[in-house]
Amino acid sequence: MARLLDLIGDEATAGRPGAGFVLPRLVEVMLVEALRSDRVAPSRGMLRGLRDPDLGAALLAFHADVRRPWTVADLATAAHLSRTVFAARFAAEVGTTPIAYLLAWRMALAKDALAHSDQTIDEIARNVGYGSASAFSNAFHRFTGSRPGRDRRLAHGRRGGIQATTPTVNRRVPPNTEWTPSY
Repeated sequence: MARLLDLIGDEATAGRPGAGFVLPRLVEVMLVEALRSDRVAPSRGMLRGLRDPDLGAALLAFHADVRRPWTVADLATAAHLSRTVFAARFAAEVGTTPIAYLLAWRMALAKDALAHSDQTIDEIARNVGYGSASAFSNAFHRFTGSRPGRDRRLAHGRRGGIQATTPTVNRRVPPNTEWTPSY
C-alpha cells in the first residue's frame, strides 16, 4: 500500500502526460489491495461473503446469471455446501438470508434500469429474473411500496409536469426485505 501511495503522489505531482488516465487506475488498484487486505475485514455484507471461498463461488454464480430462477439449493450446490450449512453461513457472513439477498439485488438492478434505461418494464422484469411483468411488478411493489411505472416517473422527475417528490418507504414490507446489499 505504501508503494501505491508513493506512485499516486508521484503521478499527481509530476505533471506527466497521461496522468489523468493513470491516476484513476492507481486508485482502483489501491482500492482492490485495501479490500484484499486482512486489515480491512467488513463485519458483514457482500464483500465479507466474497472473502469466503464457498460463499464467494455462490455469489459470483448468482451475479453472473441474475436471470436464473435461483433457489437456496442451487446456491448451496454452487458453494459445494449443504443447504443448511450454506444458509447459516450466508446469513452470518452476509447479514441476510440468501433469498432476501437475491431479492434486494434484483430490485436494486431494477430500480437502476427504471431510472437509467429505456427498457420496457417487461424487459426489465426478464433481465432481473422474473417470468412476467406482472410478477415483477407485484414483487417490486411489495419490496419498495411503489409500482415500477411510478418509480420510473419519479426517477425521471416527471409527474404531470410537476417535479416529483421522493416516495415514502412502505412500512408494510415483509420481514427480511428492507435490507439492501452492502459492499
